[in-house]
Amino acid sequence: MKRSIMLLTILVTVATSLLAVPKKPLFEIFTSSTCPPCANSNPILDGVLSSNTGQYSLIKYQVNWPGSGDPYYIPETGPRVSYYGVNGVPQLVSNGAYDDVWSFTQEHFETFLAEETGLELSVVASIDENNLVTVETTIDADQAYDAGLKFYAAVVEKITVGNVGINFETDFHNVLMALNPDGTGMSLDAFAAGSQLELVDTIEMSNTFMEQPNDLSVIVFIQDDTDHELIQSEMVDVTGTFDDYTVTFNISDSDGNLVEGAENFLEEYGTKYSDGNGQIFYEGIFPGNYNYDISKTGLFPVSGVAEIIDQNVIVDVIMEIPEDYFYEDFGSEIPVDWTVHVTYPDFLYWFGGEVIFFRQSGTNNPIMLVSPEIDLTPANTLFFEVGNLDGIPGYNPDIAWGFVSDPQDPSTFVEVDSFTPGLPMEEYSYDISSYTGNGFLGWKYEGCAISAFFHIDNVRMVSDQLPPLEPPVNVEAVIEDYNSVLITWEAPAVTRELTGYNVYRDGILIAELNDLVNLEYTDIDLNSGTYAFSISAVYDEGESDQRFAGVTIYLNPPTDLVVELIDQTVSLSWNPPTASRGIDEYKVYIDGAEVGTTTETSYEYTETLSPGMHEAGVSVLYSGGFESELITEEFEYVSADGIVILHPILNQNYPNPFNPSTTISFSLPTESTDKAELIIYNLKGQQISKFSIFNSQSSIVWDGTDQTDQPVSSGIYLYKLKSGSYSSTKKMILMK
Repeated sequence: MKRSIMLLTILVTVATSLLAVPKKPLFEIFTSSTCPPCANSNPILDGVLSSNTGQYSLIKYQVNWPGSGDPYYIPETGPRVSYYGVNGVPQLVSNGAYDDVWSFTQEHFETFLAEETGLELSVVASIDENNLVTVETTIDADQAYDAGLKFYAAVVEKITVGNVGINFETDFHNVLMALNPDGTGMSLDAFAAGSQLELVDTIEMSNTFMEQPNDLSVIVFIQDDTDHELIQSEMVDVTGTFDDYTVTFNISDSDGNLVEGAENFLEEYGTKYSDGNGQIFYEGIFPGNYNYDISKTGLFPVSGVAEIIDQNVIVDVIMEIPEDYFYEDFGSEIPVDWTVHVTYPDFLYWFGGEVIFFRQSGTNNPIMLVSPEIDLTPANTLFFEVGNLDGIPGYNPDIAWGFVSDPQDPSTFVEVDSFTPGLPMEEYSYDISSYTGNGFLGWKYEGCAISAFFHIDNVRMVSDQLPPLEPPVNVEAVIEDYNSVLITWEAPAVTRELTGYNVYRDGILIAELNDLVNLEYTDIDLNSGTYAFSISAVYDEGESDQRFAGVTIYLNPPTDLVVELIDQTVSLSWNPPTASRGIDEYKVYIDGAEVGTTTETSYEYTETLSPGMHEAGVSVLYSGGFESELITEEFEYVSADGIVILHPILNQNYPNPFNPSTTISFSLPTESTDKAELIIYNLKGQQISKFSIFNSQSSIVWDGTDQTDQPVSSGIYLYKLKSGSYSSTKKMILMK
């Protein structure tokens, strides 16, 4: 790994006063993927810091112990371990001093924000096509400092997945990849108040554990070796030019409800959770095929492959609602009504949607998980999944399951069966139809074999009922010939007798199909609007749940409507729509009422109107009798002849639908002093973006991003023009 630091300039001026600037806190945590407690401590620290973006610096040192240690240990970590005298993990160091990660809270974090220092750091970091990171640092001294402060430049990767060990963490954050010039830092000369130092640092990343070059951050920090005090830090993203894309997961359950809080692990890109719209958004994804695993408490997990070629990808996921009599998948924690028996240094803990049993004491102290009280009378079969995912030869614990008469007393456990779990997770089933009444189930680590693990997940019971009827899969709806929709699907993987399919539009049955080979249906001659299509499978036993796909049909209206008042005649003119298809005529509206039709692109309305503001509109009547939306303009009808007096006017955006950007045009009174603004909302009424408008402007270009420059999802959006007492709102459609 080639590394170099070059001193560019030192400028010294005379300071007139003692200045202080905020100190950006640096959190350094020593951890390892072979450390079971680290799996629980890392989320504590990450959970607080995730709510304080941009206000801290973070480095995670993966150490080479316990056991074989973390696969991403690098030699530069060793001196930092010695520097702080770290002899156990996890160990948090905050601003150079030992700290307690287990009690790390938002309130504790905020105490560091009050600290001040006399150095300011400005950092710019980039990576080139040869994986060479260049770090440009400017140090401004607002106070004098003696010689001997140490300078460090660290490169971390924001998410890694390749250093999985035996503690069952699946992704890791801000993992140290390189530390320049080495683990002991570079000594700096004395700073005079008012002086400036510029450094250029280059770090070769090709021989590091770097997984993705577009996922790096640089942390520059300066430290005082005499007492380990942090003087200042700065953390910035590493920029570069990449051919990467986004992947959006849209998650709903089998009843059509959006799923919030679903956990998705995307291969090479880590874990994220769905928002209130059921969406998970990944960016910076390079072309390739990536496995994903999605889970949510109370729903069956879903796995699949996301294929990224040369464009952004949307993956629609439906999670089945279990129909079991009893079901617990440990999706987010060990529920509070379950009982845990364990004595340190043994562990029984939740991680990644599973419960982990781990013995390292060499004793026979109970490690036991007990269910809540369950009415066993209706239950016929018990299922649960168990696996020894550690898989180290010679370390093969046994698991026993049975019933517990007193959940607070592990000695009341009565064994039903015991076995040695295999390497993969495997589902086991037991007939429990002979058990009646209320009872507690228990799972126990059998024996005293040390340094061994097993996992348990998906405990469920079923009664005498048939498994659910399998629905069709991969339902898709595509617009054809402007306003017809082709619906396609794939057959369910079933062994039952499948007799046909039912097709629904907006919940209404529109077709019953007996063809089991040609899995498609075309719904023709639809007007503009948003439609939800669904398909169910029909069996001898009944009908399955439906699977959904939606489309929005948009019939283009005319464009560039102009309204003038000439000799008490309202004169309208417009341009044809952009769509090249058959047009029968145009319909003309005044104040929402149809007043005439024409095959030309102009119309004159001669009826007398009341003085004041009115609205003119024009639509297209396409061949087949399908009418577009209106394009409208407001005008003022006055008693004197002449061109209409201009008031604020909002036009329809163009193009519409659009991807990725659209132009919103408008007219403002020439001499108006009113403040004008254009605001974009989603259908929930939440503000997405806002633009201030000046009299010289006649249009705004919206690029489909929100106020934080993040891309928004496909859908219908509203835009509103406000100027003084005037307000007008129109609709537009973003289709990706």
